[in-house]
Amino acid sequence: MQPLDSPAWYIGTIGFSYADWKGVFYPQGLPPRNYLNYYSRVFNSVEIDSSFYGVPRKDVILRWSESTPMEFRFCVKAPYTITHAGDALAALRTLEDFFETIAHFKEKLGALLFQFPPGFQVEGIESLERFLKYLPREFRVALEFRHISWYLREANEEEPRLATLLREFGVCWVASEHPAVPAVLYPTSDFLYLRWIGKHGTFQRHHQVRINRRATMEQWNKMVMMNPSTVRDVFGFFSNDFAGCAAMSAMEMLEVIGQPSKRVNPSLQRRLF
Repeated sequence: MQPLDSPAWYIGTIGFSYADWKGVFYPQGLPPRNYLNYYSRVFNSVEIDSSFYGVPRKDVILRWSESTPMEFRFCVKAPYTITHAGDALAALRTLEDFFETIAHFKEKLGALLFQFPPGFQVEGIESLERFLKYLPREFRVALEFRHISWYLREANEEEPRLATLLREFGVCWVASEHPAVPAVLYPTSDFLYLRWIGKHGTFQRHHQVRINRRATMEQWNKMVMMNPSTVRDVFGFFSNDFAGCAAMSAMEMLEVIGQPSKRVNPSLQRRLF
C-alpha cells in the first residue's frame, strides 16, 4: 500500500489500439471502435502517441472524451512538426493549432508531451528557453530529451542546468526507461511524467510479456516515493518495447504501486507466460 499522502497515479500505455492485443487484452470479438471504452475500465490514463504525426480532429477528441469515465486523463504527444523543426517556435502556427484543438479535452486533459529529437543537445538551451516563455500557463507540459548532454552537470552543480530552467517555468522533465538516457528523476513541477520505453524494435509481436521487469518497476516506484510532497500527480506510460506487451506491463505496475488491478479474462491472460 502507498502512504496516505502519496501522489495520485495515472497509469496506462503509449497508445491503445494494437492488433496484437486482440484476444489477449481486448476480448476477441470486441470492435476496435470500443477499444478505448474497454481500456478505460482497466486504466485511468493513456498517452496519445498518434498525435505525433498530426493533431487529432475536434470530433475525434470529443468522441474519445465521451467514451471514458470522468476521472480518466489523456496525455497528448505534440506533433513532430513542432519538436523536430530545429527551433520549436519556427512552427508557431502548428503550435497554436495544437493548443487550441487539444483544449477540447477540457478537464480530461492530463499533460502535453513534447519529445525532442535525439540530436537536440544542451547547446540549444537558449532556444529552449524561448520556447518555454511562449508556452501557455493553463496547460501542464512535460518535455522529453533523448541526448545525454542534458543530463550532465558541472562539478560545482547539484543538478543539470536543464532542471533549474524547467523548474523556473513549472515544466516537467520526463523521466524515461530508455537506452539513450539515465533512469533518473528530477522533479521540476507539481507532477511527474514517466515513460517506460525500452529499445525500439525489440519484439516482433506484442501479444505477451517476454521479459520480467518487475524489479525495474519496483525501483521506479521507490524513486517516485522519494520525491517531495509538492508532487501531486504521477503520469506513467508503458511501451510495447519495454517487456513485450504494454497493457500487461501497466497492469503489473498497478500491483507494484498497490492499486487494484482490473485483470482481463484469466483464460486469456495465461497465454502471456
